[in-house]
Amino acid sequence: MTLAQVLEGQFRGDIRFRGAAYLKAERVSITRVTPENVFAVVQDGVDYQTQLTREGTELRMHCSCAQGERPATSCKHLWATILAVDAGGLVSGSVHPGHVPPFAAESGKPPPVDDYWEQDSHRDVYTPPGAARATRAAVVLAPLATGWKSRLQKLSEEMHVAATAVSSAAREREIFYEIDAAQARERQQLVVHISQRQRRSNGQWGKRKPLKLRPGCLDEIDHDDDRRILAYLAGGAPERATWVAPQADPQSAAHRYCVSTSLAEVLLPLLCATGRCVILGDDSEKSRPLEWDDGPPWELSVEVERNEAGDQWRL
Repeated sequence: MTLAQVLEGQFRGDIRFRGAAYLKAERVSITRVTPENVFAVVQDGVDYQTQLTREGTELRMHCSCAQGERPATSCKHLWATILAVDAGGLVSGSVHPGHVPPFAAESGKPPPVDDYWEQDSHRDVYTPPGAARATRAAVVLAPLATGWKSRLQKLSEEMHVAATAVSSAAREREIFYEIDAAQARERQQLVVHISQRQRRSNGQWGKRKPLKLRPGCLDEIDHDDDRRILAYLAGGAPERATWVAPQADPQSAAHRYCVSTSLAEVLLPLLCATGRCVILGDDSEKSRPLEWDDGPPWELSVEVERNEAGDQWRL
């Protein structure tokens, strides 16, 4: 049996479909293989780092897409990594439930341990071919390091694991507060549309997408000002003009809110202070963020006077 055949029961069908699509699109890169570990990078807007680790008779899996303390042991990135391991022939023997043999490293001299310090997480990137290797005879286990080399190699692996644990928090994300002017005029209330964008692996920003929050999930928000604003919005009523019936559940994730006048007086200065409050529909790269005028209220005045000839009134 292959590794995928043994583990497919832990992954939903839709997740397996998406993971297979990543492998087919050549977005999976195996970065390092030892008898006990496989490290990989999966490109999905940003780079997600995955790791498969043999612990006795069990296989531990980790992906950097995990949020906070929630594990991601059955995500599409891990399934793509498992498929890449099978496609690359990176298991040294037959797999069956309760038994995963050591992983197989490439034959030849392993990379010098001293070079680890000068390489990043994408070092020696290897993308497995679409078909399995022709023979198993060429697959050999990497020689085990001993003494100080073993300790140094273990430290390098621990640093890799630590990097994957914080990479999801380190990903850059911007939250936008978009004012729906048309709905606000119709409802005579402030209507706020919450969206987000993430920085891609090439350094450019992705498109803005709705940020759907469920009650009690504010700990996933990185910045204090955004958490405060979203906490205020959670006390408002979700705007359901565009919702379909299954979304009518009050506990469903919401990304649009109707804000009362009293709450708007508190919220609008906070929204403008972020520099990410815009009019819905405007391109944020070109439009100017809304600014809050903290001066006294404007007063409308009308002055009427005669013209120079004295025969007409001028407004």
